[in-house]
Amino acid sequence: MIKFSVLYPYKKGAWFDSKYYSEHHIAPYRNDPLVKGIIVESGDYSRDFQNPPQYLCIAHFFYDSMEDLNLSRSPERVASQIKDNVNFTNIAAVNLVSQIPYYNIAKLTSVRQE
Repeated sequence: MIKFSVLYPYKKGAWFDSKYYSEHHIAPYRNDPLVKGIIVESGDYSRDFQNPPQYLCIAHFFYDSMEDLNLSRSPERVASQIKDNVNFTNIAAVNLVSQIPYYNIAKLTSVRQE
């Protein structure tokens, strides 16, 4: 399994619209058959609860293979996603691709707390 992570690090003056990100920005990937799962984490607190979080958001997209990742994240789709960034953040994202040799995750469903 391959995990493609998009990390939005905290910086002073940074803003991030989690609702827009979850409801609109990642929408094209929700129905993508190559995406096996998506997890979006909102960085609300630091470890000591006294300082800002290290990341305002981290999103993980799971794929069976690098080939599936590359097909899903085509240059056209990525270009469209980059143009949309101004609608939810002023943070430059950091990407990380990881190979996961072991996992045991039951199918997760969204539980929204408003």
